[in-house]
Amino acid sequence: MKGFGKLALFVTAAALIPVLFFGCATGDGAKATDEQAQAPMEPPLDKRYANIVFHDVETTPQIKTDYPGAMEQLQVSAISSLMTKNVYDRVERKGGAGYQGPTLYVKVTVPDLRLVGSAARMWGGAFAGSSSMSLDVQLIDGATGDVVREKRLESSNNAFAASWTGGASDQTLPSDMGKILAEYILATVLAV
Repeated sequence: MKGFGKLALFVTAAALIPVLFFGCATGDGAKATDEQAQAPMEPPLDKRYANIVFHDVETTPQIKTDYPGAMEQLQVSAISSLMTKNVYDRVERKGGAGYQGPTLYVKVTVPDLRLVGSAARMWGGAFAGSSSMSLDVQLIDGATGDVVREKRLESSNNAFAASWTGGASDQTLPSDMGKILAEYILATVLAV
């Protein structure tokens, strides 16, 4: 009888191994769905721009106090993501220098931010809730000063996945939102 129990355990394990390895595989059907999800929901701007210049990120005094480095992470992530694509002539923070060619200013306001702390994630796990962040983005034409596009970008993480990774996705949310902002700009702002 003991031999039968070991054999049943072995057969069960052998049957589950292919499910574990191939159960999460994606085929062309999943790839097509991802590509459709990545398509921009809005048409590109009518005018093309050579320079993308970021104003300092604005937020509430409470968010500045609670998350002192988050706005810097957001801005640095967005700028570096755009710079690595090498699409525009200049991508930088707003400075006093003049710009050659059409320039687009990016003004970002963060009205809502909630980052679950590491201790809360460790002790509460998924019950600590999700981290979330909202951005109000204005794209401003440098020549006219007109707002040419306004967009709200929002994201939140999965509380269960965050607890599984020890809260890593909680702490990287501002940087991740910077990359989302960069992707939005690339999709809607065509280069000269």
